Amino acid sequence: MRRASPNYYRLWVNELRPVEIDRHEGIRVTSPARSIADALDTGTCGTSIEQAIESALRYRLMDKRSVLELRRRLDLAYNGHTGRKRARKSTVGAASA
Repeated sequence: MRRASPNYYRLWVNELRPVEIDRHEGIRVTSPARSIADALDTGTCGTSIEQAIESALRYRLMDKRSVLELRRRLDLAYNGHTGRKRARKSTVGAASA
């Protein structure tokens, strides 16, 4: 008998460009920027998206261009109201170019 999968698992299928794919311990994974963009596209709350962007910046996982593009999309999606204030000046400069 096959059990139904829990409702918190979702299969997301989309075309990926080579630049959007990384490898972690030999396993193909999407880049942080792509993962955050997908989360934004599927309705993840703005605060969680902003936290993901901040974490990616802290660990230098995204370049400045990706950060600015994600923040632009986040502002458009939530009309500038994500429920969290940002310290853009201090964190955008921390991203590697």
